[in-house]
Amino acid sequence: MPHCSAHPCRQVFARTPSYESVWHRLIAPGAASVVLLGMVWLAVTNYATLLGVPPGHPASRWFPFMFLLAAGLGLLWALALRVANRPVYDAIGLGADAVTGRQQPAALVESWRRPGV
Repeated sequence: MPHCSAHPCRQVFARTPSYESVWHRLIAPGAASVVLLGMVWLAVTNYATLLGVPPGHPASRWFPFMFLLAAGLGLLWALALRVANRPVYDAIGLGADAVTGRQQPAALVESWRRPGV
């Protein structure tokens, strides 16, 4: 479910604009969500062709549900991690800053974004 993964990213950029333009915060993530949703729709509707089996084959009907199962298990794991180990959950998505837990960019990093500094 690529669309589900793009939506939280769009929410983060919309809430914390920092020095990002409207394109980077709203338009590009929104367009990516629409395109990824279209790709998922095309893949699911043409799954029999992708598998090389005739339309209506059981594999072409059941395999797409495996993605939903994986997404559901991922959501359950995220909820369990949020309850059981909140510091690890909070570090998800921080990239290189996950080790330090720093959620704001360093002053040196911010200085290259500001014009004239």
